[in-house]
Amino acid sequence: MRLAAAQRVPVLEAIADDAMVAPGDRIRAVDTLAKHGLGQMIEIGMDDVQRRLRATLVLSETLPEERFNALLPELEAIWR
Repeated sequence: MRLAAAQRVPVLEAIADDAMVAPGDRIRAVDTLAKHGLGQMIEIGMDDVQRRLRATLVLSETLPEERFNALLPELEAIWR
């Protein structure tokens, strides 16, 4: 019985990440994941990007520069 593609992705990821696996096998696993757009994906919509950008711009325009610069690490987390 064939496994669903979603069940095979972790297998390919494990092969690609395992330093003990032959380099050729690792390359083929990475190639397969890339070719089919498999692996961990995070989708973000345009509305979400616009919302985050507006929030960032509001902060940059309303806060003193020193305070805004101090918030940059937090903003980086928001954009991840």
